[in-house]
Amino acid sequence: MRSCRRKRPLFISAMISALWMLGLDGCSHGRVTATGPITITVGFSDADVTGDDNRAIQTAIDRVAAAGGGTVLVKPGTYMLYNSVRLASHVALKGEGPEKTLLQKGPGAESPLSDDANFGEYQATVADASHFVPGMGVVVISRVYPGDLPSHELFGYTAFPSSLRTIVRVAGKTLFFDRFLQETYKVEFGGLVANAFPLVAGYDVVDSAVEGFALEGNGKQTHSLEDRMGAIYFLNSRKFVVRNCAARNFAGDGISCQFVQDFSVENCESYNNATFGIHFGTGALRGAARHNRIHDNGWDGLYLCYRVQQGVFEGNESWANARDGISLGYKDTDNIFIRNVSRENGRSGVYFRNESKMAFNTANRNTLRENTMLDNGRPGAPGYGVWISSFTRDIKLISNTISDSQKSERGAAHIAIYLAPHTDYISCQNNIVKGFKYALESKTNGQHNTFERGSNQ
Repeated sequence: MRSCRRKRPLFISAMISALWMLGLDGCSHGRVTATGPITITVGFSDADVTGDDNRAIQTAIDRVAAAGGGTVLVKPGTYMLYNSVRLASHVALKGEGPEKTLLQKGPGAESPLSDDANFGEYQATVADASHFVPGMGVVVISRVYPGDLPSHELFGYTAFPSSLRTIVRVAGKTLFFDRFLQETYKVEFGGLVANAFPLVAGYDVVDSAVEGFALEGNGKQTHSLEDRMGAIYFLNSRKFVVRNCAARNFAGDGISCQFVQDFSVENCESYNNATFGIHFGTGALRGAARHNRIHDNGWDGLYLCYRVQQGVFEGNESWANARDGISLGYKDTDNIFIRNVSRENGRSGVYFRNESKMAFNTANRNTLRENTMLDNGRPGAPGYGVWISSFTRDIKLISNTISDSQKSERGAAHIAIYLAPHTDYISCQNNIVKGFKYALESKTNGQHNTFERGSNQ
């Protein structure tokens, strides 16, 4: 055994004593760490933090974040949310599985404005404030464009940017917020306040996780957030993971993110949400969606918004969504889709959207390999296995199976692959097409499309 009993000068002894207090004893064979990631439990009883709503979970997250990181473990039960649970960097929020730990949005509250709420103000006056309380999360929103604009809606979005806020005080019919409003909301344009918010939200976080929850959005009692937010929502974040969660009945997307990098959504289920099942939003870079189940959503299943790039989408199943199983568009480039199943969706198995007349701005350089597109399209209406819209380029369809078993249903998924005008550099290799009257319908005059070694059964 190594001995430390040699006589030392006084200053050396003092130095070693100081190092020992820091876990760096000169006689140690390795560094001793005095602290590390911590775990705090949340539950109805017998937990570090007791409670049954968002406040208890938030308290635990804040404690773990203040300690430098770790895990918040939420015990089985139903926890009512009146505001978002806000994640923190280096904190993992974990339930004990979606069948055991449920986060449920509280009852809906909504009222129209009775006075205009202006940009920069910290307040809004409503017709009925009786259902609003301090601590509640709300959205302030307008639903109608001014009369000089052509439509009250544009691509399904609300007329003006919404302001997501927390009520800090209620005085009469006036609600006071934690932050100023980012837009003006007028009575004449349908201004209102509603308690709509993401159930779990990560804003500007790094190295975070959400795992093992069911999230009930209470959508029938909640004003729609459309596709601006999700039951699980990340913004300006990176290096996070969402795993083994079920997001359902939310008045927006099931799982959504914007301006994010190096993240993954794995083994989740997203269904019966108002808009998209899983939404990789603007500027989502190097993301991955693997082995998720996405179904019965009001718009699309797996939706890539603007500038979703260098992503991997593997082993997902998207079915019975109102429009498309998988959708991608403006500058969504350099992604790979492998071994996904897109079936029984309302319009297309995979839809390349037309959002620019400039070829360099379309969903270029994407690869679909070994996917299955089955029975997409409603009875009596056009349907498509793969629909590639105008000006899209550099798409590889390799070893996919595109099938239609609905022969008796006229118009259902009757085109396997549709090429719109001005598409080019589309490569089809070794694909199997079954049951279609038309394996390929091409409207393009592109000179560089290739179709090789497949079968049409």
